[in-house]
Amino acid sequence: MRFKDLLFRDILAASFKWSAWIALLYTLLGCSHFGVGTQASYDDRSISVLTSSLFNQRLSPRYSKQSWKGDWLFRRERLELIDRDLQAVRPDLLVFQELLARRGSPSESDRSILSYGALDGYQWEMQLARFYEDTQEEQFFALAMGLPLRPGDRSKSSVFKLGVDGAFSISQIFLEDEPIWVVNVEMPQDAQKVDVWYDVLTKKLREYGAKESICEKRLIVAGYLPGRLSWPFYQRFLRQFNLKDTSTGFCEVATDCQTGTPSNEIFLNTSEGKSGTQVDRILAHAESVVYASSAELDNADKVTTRGEVYGLHSHWPTRRFAWNSILRLPKCVGIL
Repeated sequence: MRFKDLLFRDILAASFKWSAWIALLYTLLGCSHFGVGTQASYDDRSISVLTSSLFNQRLSPRYSKQSWKGDWLFRRERLELIDRDLQAVRPDLLVFQELLARRGSPSESDRSILSYGALDGYQWEMQLARFYEDTQEEQFFALAMGLPLRPGDRSKSSVFKLGVDGAFSISQIFLEDEPIWVVNVEMPQDAQKVDVWYDVLTKKLREYGAKESICEKRLIVAGYLPGRLSWPFYQRFLRQFNLKDTSTGFCEVATDCQTGTPSNEIFLNTSEGKSGTQVDRILAHAESVVYASSAELDNADKVTTRGEVYGLHSHWPTRRFAWNSILRLPKCVGIL
């Protein structure tokens, strides 16, 4: 009996040992097959993405009787601060809202000014969002891409309206030979209908994705996307496209994530007493690897003569801080 018991125990121990090895081998092979944590299932390199509203100066300052609408001296001063900060950050992809250019005046152009500085050598894609007759200014959704990113098929680019004052654009770009679809969003200002606008965005994006066979793993959604991270309608939008907010886990306190904040005097001067809020976001597929995520364009300077005219005590790059994320996208499996 002792011999039989010993033999049984040895066989049992051996079976557990082989089971453990088989389980480990299955795990490793399974991870490789499904693209979890393996280089082969992700892009060969990460990219840094920055989203920023350049502020069209259509909101009047509360602390001045003068309007800064159409004031390109003031705008150029702000662009100098933006250029200074971009020199330090050097994103691979910049997703701009409210980028302006004045008709008939090549020097009054956000793209031209930034292209002479930090964004020298970048390739651009711009889509007209609206035209302001009173100031002869064109407002664009814009992407600026540094190598190895490059524009894709421009015929696939489109702009869609969201309510009276909102819109979003869709553009195809390439990271080497892999396509990326960038959705650049400027939600309407009507805070009472935010849930409705997310549903409209979902519907239109779903229709366009089916038409163009967009792979959801290659989707980046960036721009003005209001709503708390915990709000049901915002979470529903993320689930619809299997997205995650790239700021998640990178803000020790809530103020770290705030892009609209009263500490920024331009925001304070135009926000009618609103408290700090996180509204500028970058969303990517849930399997994306996010290495870093933080606010940018958040450094003030000494107030200028033009700033003093509008009741400012310090000089800020733009109305809301930018958001910057370094991430790596998974490669494609299915479409939206």
